[in-house]
Amino acid sequence: MKNTRWNELVLRTRERLIEPMLWFPYPALIGFGLVIILRGQLLTGFNHRLGTRADVVNLPAETLTVPGIWISIFQVKDQLVLVTDDHNRFSWPLDAKDMTSLKPFIQYLSLQP
Repeated sequence: MKNTRWNELVLRTRERLIEPMLWFPYPALIGFGLVIILRGQLLTGFNHRLGTRADVVNLPAETLTVPGIWISIFQVKDQLVLVTDDHNRFSWPLDAKDMTSLKPFIQYLSLQP
């Protein structure tokens, strides 16, 4: 009696496993697709200035119709640090007497359109 029950279960399992199941990748593909879509929606909505230490100063001005250069300036110990909107980082000492330490930043500005 036990042996027939066991054989019956093995035969049912064998029949189930012989038949190909072509639906199994679809739940994973649906989940993967939703993650891709949601990630795309989130990452394009982030502000490119996120992660900088800037405090925005609101001043009365007209709205820019052409792209501009956005910079964040802050002090770290005895250095003045400047971060651009494309996350280039420039620094020079606070007590700089000449323009030699500013040359990388000036060169960056001259390359901007």
